[in-house]
Amino acid sequence: MKLFISNDDLAVLEAQLAALHGAAQLSARVELAWHLRQRDSTRALTLVEQCQTELESADMSEVEQRRLSARLDLIRSEVALLLANAPQALQHLQRATERFDPLCDLVGQGDAYWLRASIALDRGPPELVDASLQAALDHYRGADDSARVELCQARRLIYASFRDPVAALSVLQRQFPETRTSPAALTDFAGRRARKRGIVDQRPGCVGRLLPGFLSRWP
Repeated sequence: MKLFISNDDLAVLEAQLAALHGAAQLSARVELAWHLRQRDSTRALTLVEQCQTELESADMSEVEQRRLSARLDLIRSEVALLLANAPQALQHLQRATERFDPLCDLVGQGDAYWLRASIALDRGPPELVDASLQAALDHYRGADDSARVELCQARRLIYASFRDPVAALSVLQRQFPETRTSPAALTDFAGRRARKRGIVDQRPGCVGRLLPGFLSRWP
């Protein structure tokens, strides 16, 4: 399950639901809810409650039931955060973590840390943001998920750029040596990477596009 997908890919996912049945359709609906969490949080939560009820009698392994239940808790947590209810977001995140950890689901655990960083931005302390992103990065690397690794690196860079923009630009150029050129070219490069990942309309996609633009204002 990807962290973010494009609107076109979302439309394909929805179109496939009618042809699926049983556990396969339930898994796909959980995935749909995941990708609606920022686009249409009301619909995402409706799907979450439907899927949670169906999971109790679903014809799938207990491990998969727990994995999907944890994903549903992540959705609840992120929607709560979007609605400015950080305490509730933390409660749902804790439940998700308690379900992911025994499964050793590296991607799920990484996504939980990714969200914990977002909550830390709202509640602090500041050092928890970078610690959470580092933990997310470690889990994504362990899962060999290159797309998530790149997103996490970009997100860490945008936060670092506010502390030390010149150093952040240096890190960006080391990570992506093909961008070792003018600030304007860096901006174009980041925009193309965001579009390629299909996350232009998502906050992490904005990170990828805005970082070089922000840094280009500095000498």
